Amino acid sequence: MEISYPQEDNKIMFLSSVHNRTLKQLGQHNLNIFCNLIGNLEKQILEFCELGLLKQSDYYECIDNSMTVSKLKEFIKSKNIKPKGKKINLIEQASSLFSDNEKLEIIQEGNKLTLTEKGKDLVYDDYRRYETELKYFQDHIIDLFYQGENDKACKLVADFYSADPFPIGMGNDYSEGFHPHEINVVKHLISSNYLTQSMELDELVNKKLRAILATYCLFNNYPIKTKDHFFARIFEMLPNFECKEITDFMSRGPTGIFWGYSKDDRTDIIEIFIHTILCEADNSVRLNDVKTMDRRYWKGIEILAGDSRCNICNGKSSRYKWDEIEKIPKLPKYPGCICMYSYFSDDE
Repeated sequence: MEISYPQEDNKIMFLSSVHNRTLKQLGQHNLNIFCNLIGNLEKQILEFCELGLLKQSDYYECIDNSMTVSKLKEFIKSKNIKPKGKKINLIEQASSLFSDNEKLEIIQEGNKLTLTEKGKDLVYDDYRRYETELKYFQDHIIDLFYQGENDKACKLVADFYSADPFPIGMGNDYSEGFHPHEINVVKHLISSNYLTQSMELDELVNKKLRAILATYCLFNNYPIKTKDHFFARIFEMLPNFECKEITDFMSRGPTGIFWGYSKDDRTDIIEIFIHTILCEADNSVRLNDVKTMDRRYWKGIEILAGDSRCNICNGKSSRYKWDEIEKIPKLPKYPGCICMYSYFSDDE
């Protein structure tokens, strides 16, 4: 079955991006991308304004947005006039003193664009439409993982990312697919029984859960977060979800980044569960990668501490030389742990 990718409306994406910003604040790189997508941006802004979707700053607002009190006073003094009053008075005082070129610069610098209520409704409706398409696409990826079509699932998501005009995550190039590390993490998620072994799940239920986790992993860096959708898929399958390791951790009082989470909130519990499984998969692959590092240049393996609020590692990293590999503790040390394996090249 062919699946269509979620489609963003480029004009509405631009409309959303300029809210409460000047074009300069949007950044030249983003402006260039939007120019390629929709053409003349100034013409598009005027069209939005005519449709009642967007409001531009007036001349006085442009002065307010582009000049500080000190700059206004300095400018007024340069005209041999004594500055008077608060900023609103200074703006009024300076407004008639600018040359035509200065006025143009002020408008370009300070024209902050604001969505009208009509514009906000349009952006919200389109966001919900796109979110629905995205969730449908994610469900399709879950089904592919469940059916064992792992390579196809990864390729579809990589192609989806590659087609996005804006960089995803850390700006990775997905045209050649996911990085081998990410692929290996997904493979580990699919095959591992970490945490689920004690849950006594039916084989097919465990397989479905693993498919959901693998899909969650691939979309973890996507800017539109749909974690509630993944939570809902898990609760739909396991309405009385319970994991002993997470329950024990929550009963003792969560630490680290999850210190404020509640043992009575099932959404908190499932979030820690997912985080912990993803952390274990990433670190398992990372440890295997680190062990293959050239030992002529690297002294050993380091566990980078994740959070100073953690009352287990207390934010302190630890190092193990190559002859101490057997002593390296398994990560995560506890549910919610964000420590990670790395390597070091000096003794400091």
